[in-house]
Amino acid sequence: MLRGTGDGGGSGASAALPELQARVDELEAKLARATARADAADEKAEHLLDTLPIFLAEIDRDWRITAVRGRLLDLLGRPPEAFVGKRYSEHVPGAVFRDHHGRVAPMTSLPPRAFAGETVVGTLEVRGLHYDYRVSPRRDRAGTVVGFFVTAFDSTEHRALEGKLRQSQKMEAIGQLAGGVAHDFNNLLTVILCCAEEMEEELAAVASPLAEGVGEILGAAERARELTRQLLAFARKQDAVPVALDVNAVVLGCEKMLRRVVGENVEVEARLEPGLAPVLCDPGLLEQVIVNLAVNAKDAMPEGGRLLIETRSGTGDTPPETAEDGGGGAPTAWVRLLVGDNGVGLTPEAKLHLFEPFFTTKEMGRGTGLGLATVHGIVAQSGGHIQVTSRPGEGTTFEISLPTTDKLPTAAAVYKPGRPVIRGMELVLVVEDDSRVRAATVRALESAGYEVVVAANGIEALAIQPGELARVKLLLTDVIMPGHMSGVAIAASLTARHPTLRVLYVSGHAEDALLYRRVLDPGVEFLSKPFTSSSLLGRVRNVLDA
Repeated sequence: MLRGTGDGGGSGASAALPELQARVDELEAKLARATARADAADEKAEHLLDTLPIFLAEIDRDWRITAVRGRLLDLLGRPPEAFVGKRYSEHVPGAVFRDHHGRVAPMTSLPPRAFAGETVVGTLEVRGLHYDYRVSPRRDRAGTVVGFFVTAFDSTEHRALEGKLRQSQKMEAIGQLAGGVAHDFNNLLTVILCCAEEMEEELAAVASPLAEGVGEILGAAERARELTRQLLAFARKQDAVPVALDVNAVVLGCEKMLRRVVGENVEVEARLEPGLAPVLCDPGLLEQVIVNLAVNAKDAMPEGGRLLIETRSGTGDTPPETAEDGGGGAPTAWVRLLVGDNGVGLTPEAKLHLFEPFFTTKEMGRGTGLGLATVHGIVAQSGGHIQVTSRPGEGTTFEISLPTTDKLPTAAAVYKPGRPVIRGMELVLVVEDDSRVRAATVRALESAGYEVVVAANGIEALAIQPGELARVKLLLTDVIMPGHMSGVAIAASLTARHPTLRVLYVSGHAEDALLYRRVLDPGVEFLSKPFTSSSLLGRVRNVLDA
C-alpha cells in the first residue's frame, strides 16, 4: 500500500492516493493474469514437447548434449540421463556427425545470421525406424551461435505410406496398360482360337499329321488368353459374374483338382467351419484364387509338406491392410479363407513386393510372376482383403476376408463349352467392326448350319431390308462400335421394332463386361472375347433356346 505524509497542503495529494492505489491494484492484477497466462503457455509448451513424437536436444558449442525432451525418448526406451552430458557423436553414426560438424560448426566463427539456409536436414535409421532430423544453430540475443538444436521426427509411418502410394500408382499404371491392350489383343486371340479350333477338328477327322501342330497353336492361344485374364484380374477389370455362394462348397469342389495340382508329396487338409454365411463372388475367380495359392504353396515345398485350407467366420472392422491395401472401416461380417503351407517361407523383402505383377521368388522360367497379383486383384474386385503371414523357414499363410451377403447361395449358371458342334438353322445378324473377327464369327456360325447376315457398324445394321430383318432371331453385336452408335444402341433400335429379337453382346473391353452386366435387362447375354468357335456356338444356342 502507498502511504501519505505531512499535513496542510498535503490534503490534495492525500485525495489522489485512493485513485493511485486503485491504478496500482489494477496493474498488479493484470501482471498476475499475464503471469498466469505465461505459466499456462509454458505448461502447454512443456506438455507438447513431452507428448509430440519428436526428439529435441540442445547441444553446446563443444557438441555436448545439455538437454533432451520429447516422447521419442520413450519409444527409444532410453531416459534423458542417457543423453545429457554426453557428446553428440556418441549417439549418431560417425558419417552423420562428420557431416553435421563440417556444415554447422563454421557458423560459430562467422558473423551472426551469415547463413540464409543454415539448417541441416537429413534422414537417419535407428533400430529399423526412420527419422527426419534438423540441426540448426542456437543463438543468444546478440546473434552469436552458442550451440545447436537437433530435432528428430519419427517418419517411419509417413515413409511407409509414401511407399504404398508409389506402389499403388505403379500398379494402377500397369492395370491401365493391361486394360488398354486387352481389346486389341482379345480380338487377335479370337481369330486365332476360332480358326485353330476349326483346323484342328478338320485335320483330326482326316488323321492328318498337321493336327498335332495345330493343337499346339490352339494350346498356346489358350495360354495367352489365360495370361490376359490374369492381367485383367490384377487390374481389377476381370469379367466377373458375382453370385451368392458357399465358400465351403467352392473349396470342396476344387479339392480333388488341388490334390492333382500339388502332387502326391503334399498332404492337403481342409478344415471347414460349417454354417458359413454366403459371400458375393464369382465362383470361377474364387476357384482361381485357391488354385493359384495352392500352386504357390507347392513351389514353396519342393521336398513335400502340408497344404492347409481353412474357413471360418468372423465379425469386425475391415481387416488390416496388406502391403497394397488399406484397412479401417465399418464393422462387417466376414468369411475368412486361409491357405497355408509349411514351406520355406518369405523374407521381409519378398513380403513387401509379394503382390506386385511380375515379381517372383522362383528361378528363371518358372511362372510369370502374375499368380499372386491375380489373387490380389480378384480379392480386391470382390470387396475383400488379403493378408500374408510368413517367416523364413516357418511357412506362409494367406488369409482372405470376403464380406458376407444376405442373398441365398445359388449355383452359378456357367456354360462350359464342349467340343461337339451345337447346330442351328436360325438367321443371325452379326455386327462387328473388326473384319477378321467378323469373318471368323461368320465362318463358325455357317459351319454349324446357321444363316448369317453381317454388318460392320450400326448404319449397315439398320439399313438391312425390313423383310430380312424380320427373320433375324439373334443379334450378335460388339459393344463398342465405330461412329456414334454402340452395340447397345443398335440393339435398342432393333428390339423396338422386333420385341422377340434375342441379343448376345460380345466385347474385348473388360470395362464393357463389368458395366453392361449391371445395366442390361435380365436375359440379355454377354460373351467376352477371346472366344472359341465351340464356346460361341454354345452360347448362341443357349440364348436362342432360353
